[in-house]
Amino acid sequence: MAAGARRPSRRSLLKYALGSLGSLAAPAADVALLRPKPAAAYQVIDRRALSSGGSGLFIAVTPGLTRAGLRALGEHLREEFQAQPNVVVEIFDDPDAARTVRAGSRMVGEERFAAARARQRASYRKNAQSAQHVFIMYDEPPETVRY
Repeated sequence: MAAGARRPSRRSLLKYALGSLGSLAAPAADVALLRPKPAAAYQVIDRRALSSGGSGLFIAVTPGLTRAGLRALGEHLREEFQAQPNVVVEIFDDPDAARTVRAGSRMVGEERFAAARARQRASYRKNAQSAQHVFIMYDEPPETVRY
């Protein structure tokens, strides 16, 4: 660069690069379609360390999450916990149901426990020792995705 010359800003370089693409640049609306959809948002109700190493979680997702949304959540969990040897994630569509099941039937009673269990949508399990790595959706018909 010549002495005294200003270095171009990142913004001007980006404008130049996009401008030089001309008709090859996709309109902004089309670019949004190319971005990967984020996995379903979830709320962590409880998180514990597993004695075997790894994490155990109870999470809640939005009620009415579609099967495709559940699959996307399974993929997201798989990526999020890839470095952990063992993971158990219990997935509910109601935060209170997740808390109730986490508390256990002895604490809340069988009837409340069973009603809360009915709100469980899926389960993600990864076990390094047994090489089990699955995402189970409990909707009808039940489906198991093996990784």
